[in-house]
Order: sequence, then structure tokens, then C-alpha cells
Amino acid sequence: MVDINNATCYMFADSYSGSGDWLDEAGSNDAALVNSPAHTSGPGGYFTLNGTNERFDISNHADITPSTSSYTVGMGLYLDSGGSGTDTVWSKYDGAGKGYIADYDNSSRIRGHSGDGTLKFDDTSAPSEDTNITYIMRVDKVADELESFLNGVGTGSPDDITGIGSVDNSDTLSLGFFGAAYMKGRIFSFAFIKSALTGGEIGTGVGTLHYQLLNQTTAGASGFTGHWGTRVAAWVMAGTSGLWLPDTASDLLDML
Repeated sequence: MVDINNATCYMFADSYSGSGDWLDEAGSNDAALVNSPAHTSGPGGYFTLNGTNERFDISNHADITPSTSSYTVGMGLYLDSGGSGTDTVWSKYDGAGKGYIADYDNSSRIRGHSGDGTLKFDDTSAPSEDTNITYIMRVDKVADELESFLNGVGTGSPDDITGIGSVDNSDTLSLGFFGAAYMKGRIFSFAFIKSALTGGEIGTGVGTLHYQLLNQTTAGASGFTGHWGTRVAAWVMAGTSGLWLPDTASDLLDML
């Protein structure tokens, strides 16, 4: 189990207020809506990107610049089968090999890249389109490996990143955009964590990063926390039978 509250930046679309920036629930790295992506509210909410000019921009900050440290980046998304060319998933990239970026080629794979002037990358298998999925990239500077995870499952063949130094740049972190490559589809969650999560923490079960991004819920060591809307969404999507009731004062406050 991993607690997404320990991320340096994370956002859930079903928490969006309906106006202004998409707020970072871990800090102050809020995402500006560029050209007003449409928002669908309620539990399981999401933003729709038109693939032409809509995206999110997060200003450069130490919270999202890992330097030479390990890090994990993840997103809950929906890839539209009507897309073409290359769709950018996220990018904090200078265009010359420095930074981190992930993209989808609209056919065979999502590719995560990280580099200090020379990009390294790892590809997933072909993701399903027109359905909610997660993509997570783990950069482990201890093991010197970069690995991609589709729906919580790693490729099993991480790329060797031995010798790669600082990936920091001063560029904006954009969701759904780099250069002229916009994403067509939906984004409903995002997280940046300044550590390399284990495969089990990324995983597929309740309390993993995949589960939290997919269901827009937070999971702590003592159970689910966070706002009532995402708790209900997670309960329904997990197919749990029975009725959840608050058993502590803290749980009761989480429902408000």
C-alpha cells in the first residue's frame, strides 16, 4: 500500500471546483487550464482534451524537478480512439534530451522517457482505447532503471539508465501536450512522487498507486481517507458489497 498524500503533487478531477486552476491536493503546484478543457463533475469526474489546443500547465517548481533522485510519475487517463499521430501524456522536457516525457503513438505503446541530454525510454504494450487506464513511469536511481507500468503492471524489462545525471530543467510541466503533440481523450488524475515506488506499491490491488489514480481516492496506512465523493467512487468501482460506515471522528470529517 502507498499513501498518495505523501506525493509532492497530486490532483483528482472529481475534486475540481468548476472554475480556476486544477488544484494540487498535496501542495501548491496547481495546473492552469489552457484553452479551457471541458470538465465533467461528480464522482469519477474527468477533463476532456480535444487533441488540438487544450492542455494543463504546472509552473516549474522544486516539487516536480527530481534532479538526480529517484521519482515516480503517474496519470489516470482515457485515450480516444479518434486520435492520430502522437499524443503527449505529460512533458517536463526541454526538447533537447533533458527532462521527462511520456507519449502515446495511437497504435502500439505508451513510452516513458527520462534524460539529462540523452533520453532513455521504456515502452508498454498496446493500451486499450476508449476506457479508463493508468500509466505510471518509475525512475529508480539506485537500481539505475526506468520502467513503464500500464494499469499497474510493469513491462518487466526496464531500461538501463546508468550514467544519466540530473534531469532538471526550468520548463513547465504540461499534461496532455508537448511541441505540437496534443492528447485527444481524458485526464482524471495525476501524481508526482519523489521516490521510486516498488512494483507492489504501484501494483493493481486496493491501496496501490494504480488503484488510487484509477479510482481518484486516497489510501492511508489505516484505511481510506479523503473526501466523501472519491470514497464512494472507489467503493462502487471496487464492487464491494455492504455499506461503508465511518468508525472514527476523522472518517466522519472526511465525508464532509
